[in-house]
Amino acid sequence: MLDFKLEPSEFSDYNFEELYEELSKISDNFILEIPCYSINSSQYNTDLAYDYLWASFVIESIGEFCEKISFQVNYEEMPVKICCDFKPKNLIELTKVLFLLLPTFDDDYDFENDERVPLMYEEFQNTLEKRRLYCPDIADSYIANFVAGIYSLYEEEEEEEQEKLIEEVYNKHPEWRYSFWRSYWSNNVGFDLYVSSDSWITPVNVNVSDLLKQKGGFYYRLPTMLEAQKISFLNQDPIVFNESSIILYPKNKIDNAQICSKEIWAKNYGYQSQNSDLIVTYNNFNNRSLINKIFLSQEGEIIIAYDKVAQYIIFNNNLDKVSKETINKYLDITINFTGSAKNLLGISSKIACNWHELDDEKFEELCYDIILCRYQPYKIVKMGKSRSRDGGRDIEFTTFPRTGKNNKTSIKWIVQCKLIKDGSSLTGKKVEVADTVAQYGADGFCVMTSGVIDSTLHDKLEGIARNRDIEIDEWSRLEIERFLAKHPEIRDRYFGQNL
Repeated sequence: MLDFKLEPSEFSDYNFEELYEELSKISDNFILEIPCYSINSSQYNTDLAYDYLWASFVIESIGEFCEKISFQVNYEEMPVKICCDFKPKNLIELTKVLFLLLPTFDDDYDFENDERVPLMYEEFQNTLEKRRLYCPDIADSYIANFVAGIYSLYEEEEEEEQEKLIEEVYNKHPEWRYSFWRSYWSNNVGFDLYVSSDSWITPVNVNVSDLLKQKGGFYYRLPTMLEAQKISFLNQDPIVFNESSIILYPKNKIDNAQICSKEIWAKNYGYQSQNSDLIVTYNNFNNRSLINKIFLSQEGEIIIAYDKVAQYIIFNNNLDKVSKETINKYLDITINFTGSAKNLLGISSKIACNWHELDDEKFEELCYDIILCRYQPYKIVKMGKSRSRDGGRDIEFTTFPRTGKNNKTSIKWIVQCKLIKDGSSLTGKKVEVADTVAQYGADGFCVMTSGVIDSTLHDKLEGIARNRDIEIDEWSRLEIERFLAKHPEIRDRYFGQNL
């Protein structure tokens, strides 16, 4: 059974009875493409925001009369289209809504002189924060871009007036000052979820396991969380470690989230969630302490820190790895930090792999298996035999983003695999990034090597990530060997059981 593509232009001259008659003939799912003229074209986040807001309005207007409804975003065409896939359950009422909305898809549609749709749209916008949405991710893309572009709304004002207006906005929404926003998933899950591009904030006593699986990017397997210790000495960067992972402690991000949470619940003193167990009062903040508990995942891709009123969830693309130089500084300071920490950093020879056992093809297969385990992609392709192609991509895979991460519904990754057997470093000259990312429209770039990534490549990747707003991940010999030590089933497949 094929989906039926609902083309607004084909029905623009139909009256209600004609439209209903045509739609009643169709037993398949409907697909309605909502054009978004600013996405991938406008430099203003607020333009993107209003595209997403309109798409959310259309989807939610339809959703009430559908048995099921979902969406995908087609970024390959211009304008970008949000493709709404729905199956009717009340065709009469659905037809009424479509009869009103279909003319708005026409380029000649006169919004100002329409007597009904503008009022519906305004009412939707004014009540959006209180709604339980069918597709809250679209609304989250709206608010994420709106918060990011808030200054552009007042750019024509004098500086003093602009600051005054912005301050009024922040007084109403203090979380926006810290680049957080209240996710529209909040009304669906029954507690306030505040998100940013790198973090989540939730009340301290909620279980976020289901949310992490649904909207944290862990669709097939939740990460194993282990209690962790945080240590710091003198002017050294603090680190967090458990028996399985070690990372630099994301102090600035957690500090920012804590300050944000204080303002959120201070402003909402007396606010009661749908769940009466989740009431947070200002007195909690008067008695709040420093972070009192930390959990770090087995793979080091997520950290959850707790104080008395909230939990702060920081995700992998904002967690920095610990270098050998950093760990050696700690080892020089204290004799208590040994053993497992050395192993985690790949200092111990016990986890070293014999890279001479692999050829280029086997190394790419190893990288493929690591990606399957680590990223949980819903689509992955190994691009033919090693050295049989060019174009700078050995593996291509696609993941779902987590809530708050960005305004896309999927993230396309390009992977380059570089086998180095002589122990040398992988330099920036040996990896082409910018052209590859542009050629394949990638949202993420990953390099995996059995050597060491030197500073020229690291700086090159950071620059590309910053300038093109894409995700970057680096896997040197140290990261790969540490990962394989935690996953002996993969290690043994390529190196045997006698390491």
